[in-house]
Amino acid sequence: MRKSLLTLTLFAITAVPAAFSQTPAPLPCDGAVTRVRVSTIKPGMMPQFEKAVAANLAWYRGKGITTNNIVLAKVIDRDAATKSYKFSESEAMTYHFNPPQATSSSPEPDDAYKAFVQMYNDSSTIKAEYTVCMPKSAM
Repeated sequence: MRKSLLTLTLFAITAVPAAFSQTPAPLPCDGAVTRVRVSTIKPGMMPQFEKAVAANLAWYRGKGITTNNIVLAKVIDRDAATKSYKFSESEAMTYHFNPPQATSSSPEPDDAYKAFVQMYNDSSTIKAEYTVCMPKSAM
């Protein structure tokens, strides 16, 4: 009995890590896997955030990756009193279509990578992040 329990315990210890290390099959997506981020922009930092988005895409292009795209979508605020609209200076959304990380082909971070990440950190905080399947009909 004791030998059986020891054998079973050893099997469980060695089998569990193997089960967790298996990569799950990707979900079928008829469009583009897209990382959507809602960012809170620090006061007066929208221009810096816009530069971070451009530097992020330029970094991928500099690495020869052209199958992705990063788009900044400005949030539109409505003034309740005047009923007028304006672009938010405190919130933005980014869409990263076909991020290389979704296929495990992302280049290694380097100094240019660290620079645009620092630009993001200096200008914003991520409020929410989602990975979605953007349908072809929306692109």
